[in-house]
Amino acid sequence: MFGGDGVRLANGNQAPSPQMISRILETGDARSVKLATAIQNGKVEIVYSKLDGLNGRYFPGTNQIELNQDLIYTGNTGLKRAATITAHEGQHFFDDISGVKNMSNKSYLEARAFLAEQKFADSIGKPELGTIYENRVLLGENGSLATRFDAWDRIKTIYGFK
Repeated sequence: MFGGDGVRLANGNQAPSPQMISRILETGDARSVKLATAIQNGKVEIVYSKLDGLNGRYFPGTNQIELNQDLIYTGNTGLKRAATITAHEGQHFFDDISGVKNMSNKSYLEARAFLAEQKFADSIGKPELGTIYENRVLLGENGSLATRFDAWDRIKTIYGFK
């Protein structure tokens, strides 16, 4: 599927390697380019883990982004999906290493990460890979998009921030 450039996961599936993900990140916005450089320089590591109900995860102080091994990463869209999730978790990495003072405010940190994720997805021409866009579609009526505010309100409810 990835021409030998992917990684074999514990569940037997194949997924994009960190190098593949960083090459996609390089095609996005400025923040994602910085994240690609951090991955290439070994400052942040990408691993795949079993993450029930989560697409990805970052724990402060670990410099490690975990992607859900059970997601489907096939083809170009799968690779871009992995990069989009990495962009979200990468924002948590940047907040961590820059010492953002609001580390106890999960809602604030998630808002920053969801916006970074959506900005990256928009910048690579795949807005539908972003959680904000996805929720705008789900909440829209008659084929129209709901507002970003409504999408964020739904995300806050799903993640227990309300």
